Amino acid sequence: MTETPKATFVDTVSSHLAESLSKKFKALVHSSEAVSVLEDVFRFVHGAESNRNGQPWEDRTKQEALRKALDALLKPSDLKRRREAEDTSTGAQSAKRPKLGGDIEDDGAPQYILHAVSATSPVRRKVDLVVTASSLKLLNTSSQATEAAISLSDLKRAFVLPTRGKTKAHWTVVILSADTQDKTAPSPQVIFGLDASVSAPFSVTIAGSEKTAVKKGDATLPYIHAFLSQIALPNPVYETDTAVFKSASSKEPVAGTEAYLGAKVGSLWFLKAGILWGESKPCEFWPADSLLDIRVVSATGRQCSATIVRRVEGYEDGEGEETQFTFIDGREQDGISQWVRKYRKMPTGAAPPPPPPSLPAGPVTINSLAAESDDEDDDFDDKDESEEENSDTSDEEEGSNNGAEAEADASGEDEDDDDEEEELRPENHPLMRPGAMPRMSRAAMDMVVDMVEGDLMGPGDEVDELDD
Repeated sequence: MTETPKATFVDTVSSHLAESLSKKFKALVHSSEAVSVLEDVFRFVHGAESNRNGQPWEDRTKQEALRKALDALLKPSDLKRRREAEDTSTGAQSAKRPKLGGDIEDDGAPQYILHAVSATSPVRRKVDLVVTASSLKLLNTSSQATEAAISLSDLKRAFVLPTRGKTKAHWTVVILSADTQDKTAPSPQVIFGLDASVSAPFSVTIAGSEKTAVKKGDATLPYIHAFLSQIALPNPVYETDTAVFKSASSKEPVAGTEAYLGAKVGSLWFLKAGILWGESKPCEFWPADSLLDIRVVSATGRQCSATIVRRVEGYEDGEGEETQFTFIDGREQDGISQWVRKYRKMPTGAAPPPPPPSLPAGPVTINSLAAESDDEDDDFDDKDESEEENSDTSDEEEGSNNGAEAEADASGEDEDDDDEEEELRPENHPLMRPGAMPRMSRAAMDMVVDMVEGDLMGPGDEVDELDD
């Protein structure tokens, strides 16, 4: 029995050349010595470790240098086509044997399966959601090929939200591996939806049992909870509550409101544990103790914007990572402000914010408000008192010279006023307490009174009864 000859580099090259080029190549290789030389050349160029006789090359470092020199002779477009061909080949192999992400080594048997579920992330199609001992896999419903796989240890939080804008009740489930998204290395997120009650064929598979169809009209929420319980998340499953927040612009009671992040529309959900930007991927979560501030601004009253400031290590006090949401209905301003006051938490060890200034107990008087003034006001008042005393002295001297006649005419009235003043007590009259009214000399006050009387009585002629 004759042994089948092994394929050589020369024969392989010749068989894959274009027909015209193959004929010219065969015409050159007309002797066994030429075939041997070309065989070794082809082996050297393509990175073989030895020649046709199995002997290693004298200097293998020249192989890499030769390959780089040959690449330098090619045009950029030629190199681009070669890379695309290599990527296509690699992609075809990956499609046949998909790689599991993270530290997944052994999937094990399925623990729980939700069949034919509409997913929007990480793939947008109907899939079978399969929870195994170490991973969450998304399988193609027809071919059962793995569309995506995520390690269970990477998943941190899950949210069950009522889907907004649906004509019938619907649930949206969001599973996050991180609260924030890094654009350079996005964290995996799983988003899928189910009708609140079964209206289309829907089935589940529990470990150790066969595929079970769910009756039409049955609630799907218990199956969602059972599915999430198999993932063993480090945080509880979060659900909305209209007692925590209730939209003022929605016809239906819902704990969220529509907003825009840039040009992308989505929903802001206000939960007891924090705020979720959900449904529109990538989702993001702000725990209540990570909120530094929420600034709500409205120019017209019809719409407003909300800027959420996340507390981040490395930022100075009072500063953080800001995310602005726009085109929020203006009627949501009061609800958002109330949520911030009630549910925003201070981190452990942080100093609480200063309380707002409180009014003094009892009736509010000018004197009680003056007591709340700061030290600078006290210094200012002391300076004013010294200046006023000097002013009072000069006013009294001037008044004694210029208003002597007026004081003589009103001496009888002054005696009556003195009697009345003795009966008035500062504790009963706040305006008489120190600092309540500016200090004025008696002469200045009499001059003001005379001026006011003159304006009221007019310039009419007065009759002097003594002349009669």
